[in-house]
Amino acid sequence: MSLVRQLRPESARLAGLDITPPQFFLLKMVACEPGMTVGSLAERLDVSPSAITVMVDRLVARGYVRREPDERDRRVVRLTATDAASDVLQRVERAYKTMLAQRLSLLREEEIEQLIKYMEIISERRETE
Repeated sequence: MSLVRQLRPESARLAGLDITPPQFFLLKMVACEPGMTVGSLAERLDVSPSAITVMVDRLVARGYVRREPDERDRRVVRLTATDAASDVLQRVERAYKTMLAQRLSLLREEEIEQLIKYMEIISERRETE
């Protein structure tokens, strides 16, 4: 199991939250790009709109996401993150960073240097794509 896949659920539990990794990811997307629609989220995540709707319903029920009608086209529903969502995202991110630091502390200095080198290579290659 990848380190990220291990850390996200653990950090949500550590932060005392009942949020799944997919819900966290979706919530982060909505918070970063307010006004997204279920359709645009489904397209971006390459999942069915019905799957996104189920996740959004749960996030709405918890008070993390709000559905709002589009001002120009009332048939379109836009999603926005609430203040409660900002708190949740911050709590999970803090817990995630703490846990990541704990895991990285297991590495020797030269291993950390190698990790940084490879992350820089990945970043450079992504920029040239």
